Amino acid sequence: SYIGTDSWFYNLKIKNGTQLDTSFNNLVKEDLAAIIRFTDQAREGTETSFSKDVRVKNNDDSTHWLHLRISVSSFNKEENQVLCYAIISDIDSQKQKEDELSKTYDKYVDSTKLRNSLISNMGNELKTPLNALVGFAELLVEATPSDNKEELQKYIEENSDKFLKMIQQIISV
Repeated sequence: SYIGTDSWFYNLKIKNGTQLDTSFNNLVKEDLAAIIRFTDQAREGTETSFSKDVRVKNNDDSTHWLHLRISVSSFNKEENQVLCYAIISDIDSQKQKEDELSKTYDKYVDSTKLRNSLISNMGNELKTPLNALVGFAELLVEATPSDNKEELQKYIEENSDKFLKMIQQIISV
C-alpha cells in the first residue's frame, strides 16, 4: 500500500491517490533512474537512505526542483517488502536563486578578466609617451647650443599632451 499527503501529490504533479509505481513518472529520466537504483538496493538490503535534488517535468516542459529524502523503516527480504518514509521539499526558489547567483558570479569573473586586460594594455599605452618624454628631456638637457632644441621641445610637448589626455581618459572612466 501507499500513503501520501496532499502536498506529496501536488509536488510530484500527479493526482491524489496515485500508486507508488507511477507516482514518479513526471520526474526527469536521470533522477528517476537514481530513485530506481535506490529502491533496487533497498530491496537487496544494501541501502537504507536516499537524498537527492530531483526535477519534475511540468506540463509546459519546464522543470520544478524538489529535494527528495527517503529512509528505509523496515525491510523484509523474503517477502521483498520495504517500508520507507519519504519527505519532499520544494526547493525551486532556492535553485532559481542559486542560478541567479551563479550567473552573477560568472559576470563578475568576466568583468574582472576584462578589467585586468584593460589595466595591462593601459600600462603599455602609458609607457610609450612617458618614455618619449623622459628620453627627449634627457636629450634636451644634454644638447649643445648647435643642436636643434626646438625640435626636441616639440616632441616633449606632443608626448606630454598625449600622456595628459590618456590620464584624463582614465580618470573620467
